[in-house]
Amino acid sequence: VYLLGFYDTTAAVTFLRKYDVDGNVIASRDIPVQESGQDGPSIAVDRDDNVIVALSFYGGSANGRDARVDKHDSDLTVLWSYSYNNAGADEYVNAVTTNAQGEAVYEYRAST
Repeated sequence: VYLLGFYDTTAAVTFLRKYDVDGNVIASRDIPVQESGQDGPSIAVDRDDNVIVALSFYGGSANGRDARVDKHDSDLTVLWSYSYNNAGADEYVNAVTTNAQGEAVYEYRAST
């Protein structure tokens, strides 16, 4: 079971946790973002038990919202990460899924 959540203390952090059938945490990863105000985040698990996380947040670029998509293996090690952070544009990735080939498919949109 995977759990994706968010907390904001002195810095905004999205967390990803993996639990066994008894409810014990067996893997954990924090995904820091520059500032709070997240949309989503969204999570999907592919056929190989890789986890894809998509989120949008304030911070990073000079203006507006930024977005990122990360793919983790089943131990929550990052396999790849892609950031959208064009200055002057609000960027969003809110929904993520996988296709039959195991590729990440997500909604991306930008507005100026």
